[in-house]
Amino acid sequence: MAELNNSTSIKTESYSAAIIPETGGAQTNNDDSITSKIEGLTQEEYNDPNKIAVTMADKSAPIVVLFGPPSCGKTMTMVRLTRYLKSSYTISPVRDFRPADDVRYQDMCGNFRARISESKAADGNDNISFMLVDVLRNAGQRVCQILEAPGESYHHPKFPDNDFFRFVYSIINSPNRKIWIIMVEPNWKFDYGMYVDKIKKLRARMRPSDKVIFLYNKIDATDFVRSPGNINTAMAVKDIEDHYRGVFEPFRNVNPITRLFKKYNCHFVPFSTGEYHKTNDGSVTYTEGDDVYPAALWNTIMKCIRG
Repeated sequence: MAELNNSTSIKTESYSAAIIPETGGAQTNNDDSITSKIEGLTQEEYNDPNKIAVTMADKSAPIVVLFGPPSCGKTMTMVRLTRYLKSSYTISPVRDFRPADDVRYQDMCGNFRARISESKAADGNDNISFMLVDVLRNAGQRVCQILEAPGESYHHPKFPDNDFFRFVYSIINSPNRKIWIIMVEPNWKFDYGMYVDKIKKLRARMRPSDKVIFLYNKIDATDFVRSPGNINTAMAVKDIEDHYRGVFEPFRNVNPITRLFKKYNCHFVPFSTGEYHKTNDGSVTYTEGDDVYPAALWNTIMKCIRG
């Protein structure tokens, strides 16, 4: 069983028993030059995610994919992780991930720093708001790239039979090793079984070198937390098992030797982004939570990167 230390630091382990500096200076492009490039393209092409081609310029860097349905916390997980990492890494959008004449994407890249730093909680993303982000050591060495995308790209609860979006398959089929962060929590108002089916579909397309992290979001809203980072992980795992029947089965360890001490080939990380407060004007403000949670997530990501 993946256990936590009886302290405020999280011990991240593979799920085995029951289961388991500032952002880079992205500059906005000159509007006139963009306008001249997009002549001849229709607005439909910019509004349809399945018509937007993506390019993986780096075929070797690991890609971290935040996988989950709409409004499950992927964007705020990205925000919290970026805020935690920015003192030690340079984090910036990959501008050539989408076409240079994709005005929407260039605007997203230009606004990345403000989006990460603002006190207002992020709104849900529309279908074409997907981007790739570089995580670089200060010496310029690429550690990994992180894909942020709307939940409809992966699983739409109202349309559970919808396929993955085109760019998701581009990521799946790329030679890059992937680290899939699968978002879970027990309070979603939709059929968990359909989500498990989508996870099984994803598992069938994964390469042997891919890694999986189950991220229990909003752990601070449960009774499993004794203090920040000191969590009854066994009960948290059981909670997810009870809600998402069979969710860990696709990752069962079939190795006749290692399965004796490692039941599933995946990791389990309890997580919290912070606190949210509704204001009088209807907006929601955000205060980041304890560093122990993004630290645990990043340590697990790095463990997956190192293999």
